Amino acid sequence: MGVIVVDRTRIEADWTCPRRRYWLTEFEGTGVVPTQQAPALRFGILIHQGLEVLTSTDDWAAAVGHMLQQEEWQAARQEEQWLAEALVMGFALTVWPRWRRTYERIAVEQELEMEHDGVLYMVRPDVLLRDKQTGDIWYPDFKTFSGGWQNRKWMHALQQHLTVLACEKAVGQTITGAWVQGLNKGYRRNQKLYHTLVYGYRKHGAPGLYDTQYLAKRKPGFERFPAAEYENTVSGGRGIAAWIHHLLQVDPQIVRDCFPATQPIFLNRAMMTSFLEQRTRREKEIAAATDLTPFPQNFSACEPYYGTCPYLECCWEPNTGKDPIGSGLYVERHPHHAAELQLKEAHNA
Repeated sequence: MGVIVVDRTRIEADWTCPRRRYWLTEFEGTGVVPTQQAPALRFGILIHQGLEVLTSTDDWAAAVGHMLQQEEWQAARQEEQWLAEALVMGFALTVWPRWRRTYERIAVEQELEMEHDGVLYMVRPDVLLRDKQTGDIWYPDFKTFSGGWQNRKWMHALQQHLTVLACEKAVGQTITGAWVQGLNKGYRRNQKLYHTLVYGYRKHGAPGLYDTQYLAKRKPGFERFPAAEYENTVSGGRGIAAWIHHLLQVDPQIVRDCFPATQPIFLNRAMMTSFLEQRTRREKEIAAATDLTPFPQNFSACEPYYGTCPYLECCWEPNTGKDPIGSGLYVERHPHHAAELQLKEAHNA
């Protein structure tokens, strides 16, 4: 048995349904993914691409420019593009300056690894920050969300604890803790997106009498309009960036409310010691599998309340299960972690 690699996505897929884990990473040695990305996944990837450039360069214009070049941007609807632009700009103008005053940036999207009894745990923290006064190292993790912000659920999420532990092992320093930085995607009602950074309300002015008026909230006599059409007659600014600057002048809390954060999350070492023992044992079982016995199906995960399993057709349609790629519904999964890429290259050599 060669090197065994694992990451948080694999682990959580196995927890949801072992057969889902099989399709994701074990089928034909590489796994398969849907040909069409789920919209939420595509949007999350796009936001992380923009934030990676922003947190590396401190340049929100470069971050937005980078997003414009991505496949995820081309595949997104215009409203999704507006939202991605607004969230990256809003974060750049409110949260990131505060972080830069308090912390120094020590790593952005850096591959880190932790070995445990022959199993390599791969993590890629969004950013690592060191407190300029205390020297404490923190791991903030970006999460887009819709609806209400749920602070408590992140206290028990695997990603924060596993990443903090792996970072400590990789860099040889204590990581003080983590927090989750939210980016609110707004909500939909009657097929309409409601988000204060993407849509506002305006009342057109009358030439020579009064200027066009803008509000963040609905008011009689005002029409809803996309922030991309905003114009500031005084500064000459236009578009989403100018709209966010306007909101920061008239009611900055509206913008700040789009970016909630959890309380600090501290590593539970005793729990993670036990977790590593059980997880490593399970990963070795998966690596040694010669048939589907270690991958039982969990039917309750096929169509849960929050969406359909991306591998539903693989399990329920015999022809698709025999040849997922040939069905046209799936493509070979391409590794994203450095260690797995190296293993693939060595295997193909």
